[in-house]
Amino acid sequence: MYLVSIDTEACTGCGECAASCPAQIITIVDQKVEAAGSGGEQLVHKAQVAGDGDECLGCESCVVVCAVGGVTVQEY
Repeated sequence: MYLVSIDTEACTGCGECAASCPAQIITIVDQKVEAAGSGGEQLVHKAQVAGDGDECLGCESCVVVCAVGGVTVQEY
């Protein structure tokens, strides 16, 4: 079994990891984050693992395509 982790601080919401996942366990969601310096919130796109991620094949295609190194896959 594999554990997929998304670093939400690094994630830019580009969607490459979700598009590359053959098991389709990564989705892109909208999250509200505080906009630096504005004192307000903005809506941004972030990746997340759907459900518990048990369907992960361990192929690491999501890791390879993530330009910011925001995805890790660990076997457990």
